[in-house]
Amino acid sequence: MKKINWFSRLFMSWSSLEEYMKQDGSNKEEVTNLEKELITVKANAESKTAILADQKETILDLRTRLNNNENKRNELAQVINKIEAKLSSKSDEVLEKDLRLERQNEQISSLKSQILERKNDLEALKVEINDKLTPLNKIEKTFFGKTGNKGKGELGEMQLKTLLQKSGLDENIWQENLVVGKNNVEFAIQSGNDDGKWIPIDSKVLDAEYDEDSKLIVDEKYKKRVLAQVKSITKYLGKSNTAEYGLLVLQSDSIYMTLYNEFPSFFKEVIEEHKVYITSPSSFVQITWSIANIIKIYERVHKDKLIYDEMISVLESITKFSNKMAETHKAFNIAMTTHYPTIQKKQEKLVRKLEKEGKIKELPVLN
Repeated sequence: MKKINWFSRLFMSWSSLEEYMKQDGSNKEEVTNLEKELITVKANAESKTAILADQKETILDLRTRLNNNENKRNELAQVINKIEAKLSSKSDEVLEKDLRLERQNEQISSLKSQILERKNDLEALKVEINDKLTPLNKIEKTFFGKTGNKGKGELGEMQLKTLLQKSGLDENIWQENLVVGKNNVEFAIQSGNDDGKWIPIDSKVLDAEYDEDSKLIVDEKYKKRVLAQVKSITKYLGKSNTAEYGLLVLQSDSIYMTLYNEFPSFFKEVIEEHKVYITSPSSFVQITWSIANIIKIYERVHKDKLIYDEMISVLESITKFSNKMAETHKAFNIAMTTHYPTIQKKQEKLVRKLEKEGKIKELPVLN
């Protein structure tokens, strides 16, 4: 039998193998063995073909996966580029934010200093406002926090003190909390008399009513309340340091005029029976100024009187001196006309005697 190597057999076609077998002229046994061998080779070839096919599919699958991975890598690269771009943008934004924060910190620092400065200003303003709110608090307590006449009295005293302070009067003309016996009168002014006594003053805020048209109502009831206040002043009158009359200041000019129009004789009756003059705030200021002018005139007259008395004393001294000089002059004239000739004769006689004795040569003669 003609042998064929394995490699030649592997790549020999089936028809070529059959032709080769025929040409060889081998026996049937050899053909049978060869057929078996061919079947085995064929089976191996088919197995190898299947393996190659599987490998090709594997290679295709790997290439597909590789392509997919490449696509994913490209996608990832794009994503990374986008992220880097965003990070770069974020970095710029962060830097810009840092700059903004730095500027804001500077602004905040400036604002803090301004706030501290304003706080100090507010503290000073608070103190000033509290000082100015003190009278308002008194008013609030008067109308909303107190009952009875005490609160009205405090408001009236505050109004009266303001009138006295704003009137421009000298402080020695009016006095606060004057001791009158066992009592204290809130305010008093000088009477302007020689005795130096004080005029007691009182002021109360007496609530008035208004009608539907906002017109002030001052009726008999209100007049009685004013009269009660007048009577409360009489305890200060006629004491060792107070005058025989006093003043009641109503809280407003409008109430004073309305009361006067409604009860014109009431004011005269109060003066005659209780020696208290009822005035309005504006009239009170005029009264105080009139008293102040009287005091100034009195002081001027008193000062002028002192000057006049001093001038009289000087003139009297001059007159006495003149009289003394006249008497002296008269006595001198008498001496010159009466006694001088005798003195001259005696002097001449004495001179002649001395000349004779040789004690003197010559003396001047008085003519």
